[in-house]
This record gives sequence, C-alpha cells and structure tokens, in this order.
Amino acid sequence: MQQVADHLREFACSPNLDSSSRDDFARSSYNRYYWACYLHVTRKLFEMNENWSNVRHQKISRILLSQVSKELYQMKLQARRLKDTNFASQIDIAIESTKEVAKIFEVARTVRVNADYNFEDLVVFKNPYEYSLNDISITMAKEWISTITSHLQNVNFIWKQRDD
Repeated sequence: MQQVADHLREFACSPNLDSSSRDDFARSSYNRYYWACYLHVTRKLFEMNENWSNVRHQKISRILLSQVSKELYQMKLQARRLKDTNFASQIDIAIESTKEVAKIFEVARTVRVNADYNFEDLVVFKNPYEYSLNDISITMAKEWISTITSHLQNVNFIWKQRDD
C-alpha cells in the first residue's frame, strides 16, 4: 500500500495533469497511506490477540487505548511489585506508544474520510511536490506508517514478554 500511495503522490505532483486529475490522485494517495496504516495495525493487533482480527476502523483506537494499554498497565504493576524499575520504565514507553499509534491512526482515518467523501475540503498544492488536505501535508501522511511501525515495535517488545 505504501508503494501505491507513493506512486499516486508522484502522479498528483505531475505538472502535465489537469487540476481535477491532480486532486483525484492527491486524494487517492491519502487514502492509500491510511490503508497502509490500517493493514499494519490490524496485523499487529491480530498477532497480539486473535480476537482482534477484522477490527472495524473506528474501534482500533479504542482497543489500543483500553485493552492494550490496560494489559500493559497490569504488566507495569507486576514489574513494580517485583521492583523491576527498568522493565516498568520500558512498559511506560510502550503505553505512550499505544497512545501515539491511536492518535496518528485517528488523524489518518479522519483525513482518509475527508479525502474520500468531503470534496468541499480542498487539496491545497503548496508547490509542485507538496500538498495538503485539512492542514495535513502529504509528507506527514507518508510518515504515518514509519511512525506507527516504530511505536508498535515498542509495544510488541513488551507484549511478547507477557507470558515469560
């Protein structure tokens, strides 16, 4: 999906296109960057708990902020009881990472919905290679997946230690 979004972004920046086509490619690139995030997050949630397969879009942040964070918090309490302050600190980082993933995911989801359905929200081309929708630059959208991936690595590192 990320590669598809990158190609759509390139097309949107093509000076040979009319403004309507540029707008279509730009909106589609936001859509694909979102889908790259969605697929990555849902795969990771499934790896964490098979009951979290096929999670609806609007429930992903809720799962991260409630169920995942709650489990991590319980692990943190256990680490504190064992006086393992280093591990408790690592869990704090993982808890913050779940919050960041949820926040980024909600921004991405909102922008994707606007790109797909709210044509009154204009894509603004700032220069030949940069544009934005709802004040979210395409460069920022491109970074969603790498940021989410990094944060989910923090969570996954701790999550895998639950049963040790």
